[in-house]
Amino acid sequence: MGKCGRSLAERTRISNMATTAYNRYSWFFAACVIAIVVLAGNWPLLSGRAAPQWAGSNYYGPLFSLVADHAKAGTFFLWNPWMNGGTPDFVDPQEGAISPVLLLYAVVIRDSLTGYIVYWMTAWIFGGVGLLLLCRHLKCPPWGGLIAALGFVTCGYYTGHAQHMSFVYAFSYIPWIVWRFDAAMVRRSYWIMAQAGVIWGLSALGGYPALTILDPMFLALWLVGRVWLTGDELGAHSNSEKRKLTIFAVAGLCVFGLIGGAIMSPSYIALVKFAKGYSFRTAALDRHRALAESVLPPQALGTFASPYLYLLNWPGQGIWRETDISMSNIYMGVLVVSLAAMALAAVNKSHQWRLWLLLIIGLFFACSVGIHSPVRGWIYDLVPPTRYFRHSSLFSAYGIFGCCILAALGAKDVDAVRIDQRWADRRRFVAVAVCVAIVAGLMYAWILRVPHSASFSARNPTILFCGLWLSVIAVFLLWWKRALSDRLFLVALVAIAIVDAGSTLHASRNTIYSAEYLPWWNLIKARHVQRLDLTPNGFTRTLYPFPELGAYEDDVRNIVVKQAALTGDTGLRNHFFAPYIFDPVLTQLVVGSQRIWFSDHPIWLPPNANSFAAYIKASHSLGVPPLVLHTPAEMVEASDLKPSAPQIEVDEWEHSPPVTRATVDLIEYHPNSLSFRYAAERDGWLLVTDRWAPSWSAEVNGRPVEVPGANFLFRAIPVTRGENVIQFQYIPRGYRAMVLLSWSILALFVIGEVYRLSLFRHSSGD
Repeated sequence: MGKCGRSLAERTRISNMATTAYNRYSWFFAACVIAIVVLAGNWPLLSGRAAPQWAGSNYYGPLFSLVADHAKAGTFFLWNPWMNGGTPDFVDPQEGAISPVLLLYAVVIRDSLTGYIVYWMTAWIFGGVGLLLLCRHLKCPPWGGLIAALGFVTCGYYTGHAQHMSFVYAFSYIPWIVWRFDAAMVRRSYWIMAQAGVIWGLSALGGYPALTILDPMFLALWLVGRVWLTGDELGAHSNSEKRKLTIFAVAGLCVFGLIGGAIMSPSYIALVKFAKGYSFRTAALDRHRALAESVLPPQALGTFASPYLYLLNWPGQGIWRETDISMSNIYMGVLVVSLAAMALAAVNKSHQWRLWLLLIIGLFFACSVGIHSPVRGWIYDLVPPTRYFRHSSLFSAYGIFGCCILAALGAKDVDAVRIDQRWADRRRFVAVAVCVAIVAGLMYAWILRVPHSASFSARNPTILFCGLWLSVIAVFLLWWKRALSDRLFLVALVAIAIVDAGSTLHASRNTIYSAEYLPWWNLIKARHVQRLDLTPNGFTRTLYPFPELGAYEDDVRNIVVKQAALTGDTGLRNHFFAPYIFDPVLTQLVVGSQRIWFSDHPIWLPPNANSFAAYIKASHSLGVPPLVLHTPAEMVEASDLKPSAPQIEVDEWEHSPPVTRATVDLIEYHPNSLSFRYAAERDGWLLVTDRWAPSWSAEVNGRPVEVPGANFLFRAIPVTRGENVIQFQYIPRGYRAMVLLSWSILALFVIGEVYRLSLFRHSSGD
């Protein structure tokens, strides 16, 4: 049948199919642009002319390598003996020790440090694609979704925290979680709600815990606005329907929590269960520390005006000394801010949830300034899980995300005006663009007036600042005056967004990667030791990592080359540890090639502040520390340094002589096991200066013995006169079962999703 013979319904169907295909290709094109911008913006890193900056090279890259070494050896990453005297790193969620996503990259990519960069870039792009999908779900135009996503992937959170892989990873999952959560409410589907829970659980297995904790809080606030202020979109027109939807959403949020909690349980239960007695971080932070550390300075809210402003807070010469440079940037692109303001300018009865979204944005930004606002303190008091993390500035992640959503909704308004040819409404957009540019200009000038010694000239940033903001005004003005066609108008907006994103990545390059780190990065790649056996190096441990690695106190590059050092960055803090680094009398116990000591006159004390102070005094009086023992129960209960026992005077230690070196024959030394022989001249105790943790067990001559804590941090083992064969094993009981549960839920979900999609395709084919 010819074209003229087609019915109106058929022509309409064909037209709709063409429109759907066009939109599908438009969104795919947008995803490609996101990937190209991120990869091109980090090309020096990808081409091998630079290396990850700061913590990327010093911490996250090396730890990824260590997880990869364990994965390739077919074993779980549990105990890390190469730093801090040994650390149960598997309990720290941000290490990603059992993250299927991280392990996939670790196993597939041969060179682990290259694998880290691929993993990092993929996670970054993943966040942008997630925002595109959310924008598509919210029925925003593809060009608007692209602008919002470009602002998202080049926002101050990504560029500032580029060095913090776990921060990037968790942030990238936020739009995916919100997308599936909102889709579940729209379709009243518990299965889709379970999808959101699975994504949340995956984000927790390799992400920073603060964002994992804040995700449900954001979703709960999102739920209220979406149900009660957008009834038309969700199909709930009456109050009774909204109440039913609220009940479904709350029940769905419980499903979300149960599924996600089960998936993340190995990391979070392990943190509580297996780090007690090792670290004081299993307890909540005091209120002042939670509010005062790593805040977003209120003045830094003005960094929305330019991607260069946060660089004024460069380490050593910053204008906001109370916080790190990574915590002082909220830039998200000139068009994101402009379109977000336009979305608010168009608020009416059907758009009330935009005002609610603005309130959510304000809440999270108010929390991000920490002690400078009472809001963070209210959240600390009302939401107990938020007492466990510092870095108040991380709340800004949700403020930035909310602004990007508002921008996409603003683009939706612009598109509606464009399609309906409402010329009078275009004037409103011009007015908003002018007002936002004026505010940005005032903030830019105000921050630049602060005395600083920035490493960049103010001339080029100012030219870029003026060019971008004036371009936005000019494009909207010309469109209003009909000097630009609709097509050129959209092309111009997307072009501005791409230029803005590219220039932002270029301006932020010094907080993402650095050529200065390249020699050290290449050195540890060349000297990488995949073998996990410590036996060839024996008990040798240095105080700091070797100088040729470009290392310092908080560096962990030595774990790539498998050289043990006492120091190293870790989130599992213990206040008893630092004196062993800086006090030579204590340091002699824990470094060198002979780190095992004998004593037949130990003293038993609880590990508290007063006991530790007396121990240091006695150590200095004797010249070599005595042996102090603590029961396992006391080690687990020691969660802080508050005085809990009377002060012990030095003269009370006179019957506790210093420890003496014990010569042992090493049999085997692996991350999770240690065995050696010792010929004792008399009954007594051996002080093994590897760290104590609850899951260490031991046998002496095949007989199980209890492993008490020693000298506040380490292990002790009883020996008898004659030959002693000592065997230590690190077995966190129940952990493998939790991993099996987590991975089984993921596997069952994947199987169920594949089956569901196959049924859908089969029914579509019919």
